[in-house]
Amino acid sequence: MFRHVTRNENELAHIFAKEGLRRKKNNYLLERVPSYVIAAVEMDNRRRDQASLSV
Repeated sequence: MFRHVTRNENELAHIFAKEGLRRKKNNYLLERVPSYVIAAVEMDNRRRDQASLSV
């Protein structure tokens, strides 16, 4: 069963899909994660770390 989630709840999937459309290219996660997804994960982790420090 599928459940709709907002873009904010699944930002990495959104970035992956948006970049695929922008590049007009199919993306498959067979052997490695694209560099733009890794960069988004790192940015998300930094934001989360900063938010936890301000609590």
